[in-house]
Amino acid sequence: MTKFFIILFKYLKSISKKILFFLFPKSYSNRVWNYLKKIYHYFFSWETRSLFEGGGETAKAQNRRKKEDFFKNYFSGYGLDLGYGGDKVVPNCYGWDKEDGDAQYLNTIIDNKYDFVYSSHCLEHMIDVEISLKNWIRVLKQGGRLILYIPDRDLYEKK
Repeated sequence: MTKFFIILFKYLKSISKKILFFLFPKSYSNRVWNYLKKIYHYFFSWETRSLFEGGGETAKAQNRRKKEDFFKNYFSGYGLDLGYGGDKVVPNCYGWDKEDGDAQYLNTIIDNKYDFVYSSHCLEHMIDVEISLKNWIRVLKQGGRLILYIPDRDLYEKK
């Protein structure tokens, strides 16, 4: 049954965005599209989506990380997944994406809130890396972990 809804959503996703942009002004269409994405992510857990969609960058290394106890060792408590794109690294975190605000400043997040901050393929897109890192560390609790995945320039460009 879940697979049926995922296939249905994928089909609707392919046509609904085009229809939204045709029927409504762009600013309104983007807001509606973001709400539809949030509804989808609410009903389908990250495990279910990664099974049927293949997942994003995070899902690609998931099996290897499980074998190495990576999640158990580094993702305890409640964290923040920056630039998650609907593919949260673990369920016990908040997924932050474009619709939540600027990941460089994290203006809406109080200091010392999270046990870990995870970013995969996000830091290299920040305008000012130093400001980004200062703010990412700012929202970490004392003793918290900042976990960064940044592409290797030479290997990433070979894709």
